[in-house]
Amino acid sequence: MNTELEVKFVNIDHDDIRDKLNKLGAVLEQPMRLMRRVTIDSDIMKFKNAFVRVRDEGYRTTLTYKEFTNLSVDGAKEI
Repeated sequence: MNTELEVKFVNIDHDDIRDKLNKLGAVLEQPMRLMRRVTIDSDIMKFKNAFVRVRDEGYRTTLTYKEFTNLSVDGAKEI
């Protein structure tokens, strides 16, 4: 299973960050969009430190099983 790196930023000025990235030569690959999600868990999944997520990405809906084997960069496994 491939390891996914996911990063979330809070309380940032999007226009300022875009300007800085453009000056560095960055290229926009995906425009910003609203994604809605809901997580589903149970006692068994909590025991395994896991959950199921349903996410509306605007153009598709995905169902994901996510399990955390440890608190490290590669500790989250996703199917």
